[in-house]
Amino acid sequence: MKLAISVDGDSHQDSLSLYAWLREDSDLRAAAELSLDPPDRASEDMGTGEVISAVLQHAESLTSIVIAVAAWLRPRSTSTSVTFTYNGIPVTIDNPTEEKIKAVCAALERRDDAR
Repeated sequence: MKLAISVDGDSHQDSLSLYAWLREDSDLRAAAELSLDPPDRASEDMGTGEVISAVLQHAESLTSIVIAVAAWLRPRSTSTSVTFTYNGIPVTIDNPTEEKIKAVCAALERRDDAR
């Protein structure tokens, strides 16, 4: 399962910060291969910087990565949001609450089931 993660309204530092945060999680490192990819032209024009690619070894790892991103996002500005893109469908989270985290996981899992 390959997932693209981007920080919306991104500064280069936000992408690097999230990438470093995810790489520090030992459980996540064991469950996903992470890389930081440069933005394509369309992404740059929309204000999105680098994209974090996550190749998950198991679909169950999806919840872990969403929770890790939510933990990184919580202390940030309310204008910061993160978009997960899977199978070409974006799902965005901002101001992460338990309900929103569950909704993002459910939406991404539905995308996986639709494959």
